Order: sequence, then C-alpha cells, then structure tokens
Amino acid sequence: MPQSLSQLYAHLVLSTKDRFPFLKDDIRDRVHGYLATVLRDMGSPFVVVGGVEDHVHILFDLGRIHAAKVSPTHRDSVILYIKNQEEHHRKTTFQDEYRDFLNRYGIEFDEQYVWD
Repeated sequence: MPQSLSQLYAHLVLSTKDRFPFLKDDIRDRVHGYLATVLRDMGSPFVVVGGVEDHVHILFDLGRIHAAKVSPTHRDSVILYIKNQEEHHRKTTFQDEYRDFLNRYGIEFDEQYVWD
C-alpha cells in the first residue's frame, strides 16, 4: 500500500482580552509552556511559542489529520520571527502587525470590530 506523507504547519496568533499586558515576564514562560503542552497532547510533535505581554505567536505541526497554512519552506523564518517577538515589537505595534497579517492573507475585516 502507498504511504501518505505530509508536513503541515499553522502559525496561530492569540491576543489577550482588550490587549491587556497580562503576560508579564514572571508568568510568560509558564503560559507559553502550557500552550506548547496542550498542542503536544493534541498530537503536534513540533511546537514553538513566543510573544510579548499582550499577545502570543505559536507555530505548530498539525500532522496529517488537520489543514494548515505554513509550508515547510517557511518554517525556519517563522521560528525566528516568533522567537524575536520582543525585539520586533519595539518597532511595530500588535495592531499594525495584525492588520498586516490580515491584508497579506486577503482576509477582509472591519476595523470597527476587529479589536473587540
């Protein structure tokens, strides 16, 4: 029987409610670790979590049973992007970054409701 192979990655971005800077240095690593554990427990063998006080980026392998958006050829650049969130957000706000994601992937949004 032929073998079915795939590599599917998702880049997930989560914001705290009202973008409140809840994820302070003293708890951020524990929250990121928890998120990684949840994804691994769901069958994702590859997980990278990073972010700043008001949002989190996660890159994870979905395996063969899920759909995804990050190709293997972009995986390393997304890893670096996630690991460098603190430096990145010294230059750009989360709101500008999120608008860029929505525009880049052709996702229509209403500015009036996107931040609720």
